[in-house]
Amino acid sequence: MTKERDAVADTNGSSSKQDTLHQTICSIRSSMEETHDSGINHSLQWRLDALACMQRMVSENHQAFATALKQDLGKLEAEAYATEILLVQSEIALFQKHLATWLTPTQVPSPMACLPARSHVEYKPLSSPGVLVLGPFNYPLLLCLQPVIGSLAAGNPTLLKPSELCPATSQLLQSLISQYFDKGVLQCLTGGVVTAQALLQHSWGKIFFTGSTRVGRIVAKAAAATLTPVVLELGGKCPAVVDETCHKRHLNQVAHRIVWAKTMNAGQTCASVDYLLVHESHLQQLCEYLVQALQTQFGPSATELGRIVSVEHAARLHSMILEVEEMIANEKRSSTASSCKILTGGSHKNRVNDRLIFPTLIVNPPKSCRLMEDEVFGPVLPIFSFSSRSDAIHFVKQIPLTPLCKYIFTSRSSVYDDYNVKIPSGSAMRNDCLISLLSHALPFGGLGTSGHGNYHGKYSLETFSHKFASMHRPLGVGLDWGNVRCHPFVGQPVKELLLRRMITDMPYVPVLLTKRNVVLGAMVVVAASCCMAPQYSGLARSNDLLRTSADLLEHAAKWVRGQIE
Repeated sequence: MTKERDAVADTNGSSSKQDTLHQTICSIRSSMEETHDSGINHSLQWRLDALACMQRMVSENHQAFATALKQDLGKLEAEAYATEILLVQSEIALFQKHLATWLTPTQVPSPMACLPARSHVEYKPLSSPGVLVLGPFNYPLLLCLQPVIGSLAAGNPTLLKPSELCPATSQLLQSLISQYFDKGVLQCLTGGVVTAQALLQHSWGKIFFTGSTRVGRIVAKAAAATLTPVVLELGGKCPAVVDETCHKRHLNQVAHRIVWAKTMNAGQTCASVDYLLVHESHLQQLCEYLVQALQTQFGPSATELGRIVSVEHAARLHSMILEVEEMIANEKRSSTASSCKILTGGSHKNRVNDRLIFPTLIVNPPKSCRLMEDEVFGPVLPIFSFSSRSDAIHFVKQIPLTPLCKYIFTSRSSVYDDYNVKIPSGSAMRNDCLISLLSHALPFGGLGTSGHGNYHGKYSLETFSHKFASMHRPLGVGLDWGNVRCHPFVGQPVKELLLRRMITDMPYVPVLLTKRNVVLGAMVVVAASCCMAPQYSGLARSNDLLRTSADLLEHAAKWVRGQIE
């Protein structure tokens, strides 16, 4: 009986928590819907005010964010600022500078069949209640706030759910967002899997998810049930290829760039180098340089290396290294020749309970090991040699996961283009790794299993906006081409032919951007009418009309050239 009472109590407690969570989500959605219903979020001022709040929040609490990142991921202060805090501030400043220009409606040409008409496209907020951002653990500040900035700039009330694996940063975000933002602008809800599942049961204007491919499938399936559009920023096994055409004198620099990218945030970067392909002519020398670069950047104890987000994730990486070590040991016991070897690092240097995985370089590990089946997401780098470019391309394409990025080291643009044509990926970079993510001018997003949708800079505005199409046609006599589009058509072949020609043969009319050009167009029409008038009205002085029209056109041309004010 006691066990039965405990089970009932547990069930009641769980039900109560779920009810409370449901009420919390409904309250959040209600605040967001009120903002949408008011229409205030369509204004430029609402968006700029939201960005100003974000700017104040980050600027006034940057040291607190750096401390939280140290607790969650062991980030040095310099790395916390360089990879998260300063990038958030840069994104805010970019939107504050350019948002008014970006939101200006864009006039577009109109079909001649629609004339007279004015057409334009403008960015509008997404549907109510707004945007849901599901943040990851690897960059718990940057990858939470960067999409939020784009969403607010696009006029969307936004709900952020940061990762529960970074409790210090998540709790700080929740506390500060409640202080700096109105509930109808931005809210933060912390929690784990249960909270995420509850949020996904509701419809949203858009869901923005950053995380693993496995969880991305779950999010996409849940979003499909409510017809919610979704952006998936997922991982992918990103290759770096050192081609034969890379000059030997550059290999030391190549090694330092690869080591920097691989160890950034302890390898927990979705666009990091997952594995390295090296032409056989460069293998030995590059491996030596890689070991030296690790020694130069981190020393023997790797004290500046960040920490893995949790003991469980560190144990996963540790087991990957152990698997390779066991394979090497088995091959030695069986006297089987093997080219697999560990250049530096290894399981004996790891401190799993401290979440420290030592940078490890493994040459030619078995392709059947977990290192090559899953995204590594840590400071462990498998290295493979290849003899021809076609072999390297085949190696990458046989891996089922689509690369989020690929990094090609070559001195020839034709070689870089060849890899880009034959290996699909979300993006690519030549002769460096990862640093392209600093650019606001480049869209960042995946392809295939590495996700869909993109953001950064203006691309974030486009992602979080509805491209609203609008056409204006005046009412009045003689503006409908003799009602040629209207019934009846039976027995009127000329009318039917004219309708077809209007749709298929008539060109689009260029945009008349200025009042001066509109006036000029009207003058041209008047002049043309004067020229044609004698044919239909029987007017005698056609030559005078022609001369007048010519003078009028010449006068208009001088006006456009600025010769006449």
